[in-house]
Amino acid sequence: GLAVVVAGLVVLLQPERNEISRYRDSTNFSSSQLLDPADGSNVQQQTAFRWRSMQEAIAYRITVHDHVGLIRWETVSSETTITLPSHLDLKRGERYFWRVESLFPDQSSQRSQLNAFIYSP
Repeated sequence: GLAVVVAGLVVLLQPERNEISRYRDSTNFSSSQLLDPADGSNVQQQTAFRWRSMQEAIAYRITVHDHVGLIRWETVSSETTITLPSHLDLKRGERYFWRVESLFPDQSSQRSQLNAFIYSP
C-alpha cells in the first residue's frame, strides 16, 4: 500500500549515481587529514594551518566557519600551509571550525573532517 508508494517515490527522487571519481577514495572522505592546528587547539593570528597533501589534487579550498556554520573566510591555494589573513575579524575566545577540500582535475573534490579551534590572539 502506502509504504510501497513511498519507497517507490524515494527511489525515483534519488539523484542518479555518477561513477566515483578516480581521484577520490569513496570509502574515506576524511583522507585529506588536517595536521595543524589540532582539533580544539588555541589559535593566534599567525598560526599556520597545515594539512596532508592529496595525490593528484590541483588545489585546496580552505574554509573557516563560525559556531553556527556560516563561512567567515574561504580561499583556494595550491599549497598545504596557510595562515589566516590579518583582516579576518574573529572574536577572541570564540570557537571556529576549519576544513580543507581537495580539488581534482575532473572537478571532483574530497572534504576533510571539521576541526574546531579557539581564537586567542
